[in-house]
Amino acid sequence: MATFSKQLLSTSTEGEPTLSTSTSAGSPTTIHDTTTTATTIDELWLYCSNNHSADVELILFYGYDSAGSVPTAPANTLYQTVETKAGMTLVCAGLILVNDGSNATRVSTYDATGSVLNLWGFVNRITA
Repeated sequence: MATFSKQLLSTSTEGEPTLSTSTSAGSPTTIHDTTTTATTIDELWLYCSNNHSADVELILFYGYDSAGSVPTAPANTLYQTVETKAGMTLVCAGLILVNDGSNATRVSTYDATGSVLNLWGFVNRITA
């Protein structure tokens, strides 16, 4: 029987947000890595807030092997314009992440401005 548990994002030790500092697709900011257990599934819920004076487009790389290279857009790429000072914007509504049993699966971000977008969230971890 499967078990469910709510977990912090791997980059958050106490529930604090992760600041998206990267402005480069080649070296994005890691937001979450799954475990390396093949029987574990992470259901990702991710929100973003923008403290900049203008709207900012968040680029989210979703579900790639943490030991591999960053995907080339549009593969595994989500785009979301986050309005300035509009509170939390839902950017990932329960999408599933699995891994190959040897490497974690990663979600990472970047944006053109850098250091103005905070990412908050959690995973519902499902184990068989």
